[in-house]
Amino acid sequence: MKLFRLMVTTFILLTMLGTQAAVAALLDVGPTVPEVIGSTEQNLGHGFPLWYRDTSRIPLELCLSRATSPTVVGAQMCTLLPGPTFDMAQQMVFPTNFPDETFWWTGDARAKSTVIGAKLDGTLTMALEGALSTGVPGSQVTFARIRYRIQTDVAGTYTVTHPYGSRTFFDVPAGAGAINFTEDIGITVGKFDGLLQGSIGPFLIWDTGAPINVNGELFVGDPSVDHAVTGSPLGNNFFRIKGPGGPTENFAETSLFKISGKIYTPTIPTPIKGDRIAYA
Repeated sequence: MKLFRLMVTTFILLTMLGTQAAVAALLDVGPTVPEVIGSTEQNLGHGFPLWYRDTSRIPLELCLSRATSPTVVGAQMCTLLPGPTFDMAQQMVFPTNFPDETFWWTGDARAKSTVIGAKLDGTLTMALEGALSTGVPGSQVTFARIRYRIQTDVAGTYTVTHPYGSRTFFDVPAGAGAINFTEDIGITVGKFDGLLQGSIGPFLIWDTGAPINVNGELFVGDPSVDHAVTGSPLGNNFFRIKGPGGPTENFAETSLFKISGKIYTPTIPTPIKGDRIAYA
């Protein structure tokens, strides 16, 4: 089987200009799972939406599966981050043993310069994410995140291009924190359609080998494996950093991403619209 395809927090001591962004391409959001305190992973009442779907009509459910990678021994197919409120070794219970952050989809990449001695090095983080904004039940929020952090040893103008847009930064200083950008869209407690207005969509998926079947569960990628992808609405199935200089100076690019996302397989009912009512 082959699949085809606010709040903005920005900490950048730079001048920005020349932004290119894709039109949001998430289609809709599923029903909210009722919040049930003390529920376990057999029937977690987490209070978040059941799924998000893109315009390719791929629905991804909140990825809480314990399925392991068929490629990397012991690695998880879902991005489950251990933390103060979540012990991976224990049964998942909401909210006492539940991840601080949960994800419907993630896509990460790293681009480094191939020039000897150059220090151009950047990471890209993209996600559809959920969290308890105050750490307690009833404060569920969801948001679309795009973040890149870049270090360089050459000051100047840089353009960052990723699958969902591009942005140019002027007067970038040299250093470890040369570019530090985060965009979070959709953060409103209990309102889960805000992230549909974010930049992410359609979902990036593996360009070959998707979906990955792990004991009957279907995934659009494996977050422990770097892999080429498809799905960028702009044709930018890559992460690129271009700085001052010639075509190879201060330049870094990768077409490999770590992708996670579990496909929601039950049938999603199609809403019925009544255009006319006739009586006889």
